[in-house]
Amino acid sequence: MLRTTPKVNKIYLLIRAKDKEAAFHRLKAEIMESELFKCIEEMHGKTYKLFIENKLIPIVGNIYEPNLGMDIITSDKIAQEIDLIVDSAAITTFDERYDSALDANVNGPYQLMMFAKKCKNLKLLMHYSTGMCAQKTYGGKQIHKVF
Repeated sequence: MLRTTPKVNKIYLLIRAKDKEAAFHRLKAEIMESELFKCIEEMHGKTYKLFIENKLIPIVGNIYEPNLGMDIITSDKIAQEIDLIVDSAAITTFDERYDSALDANVNGPYQLMMFAKKCKNLKLLMHYSTGMCAQKTYGGKQIHKVF
């Protein structure tokens, strides 16, 4: 999105962390310094760090909690500003405990929808769900299904 739509104002990233400092460290280590962002770094050169820090805003929270785990001031501010939500929170192990899987696949999206209802300018909510592939054999032929 930052490469193809540079006029995007801000991207708030909900990050599970104990505090703002830990959230920023995770943002830096897992996103800003990732191989995927090298092309954006090349585009911006010396201004890359400033560009990214102005665009990517880490928010301490948890999608499984009411108000996405955000404090009320942050939640209200974001709800007034955003027009797009992209949810890619997922558990990608398929032998997860039932309560964890229920949180990831039911409670998380529910809490996100409750927050989305408060967003006055929301135009789109995009949800990427955990993927699952199953293989079965029917009449000697292997059939692959993606859920």
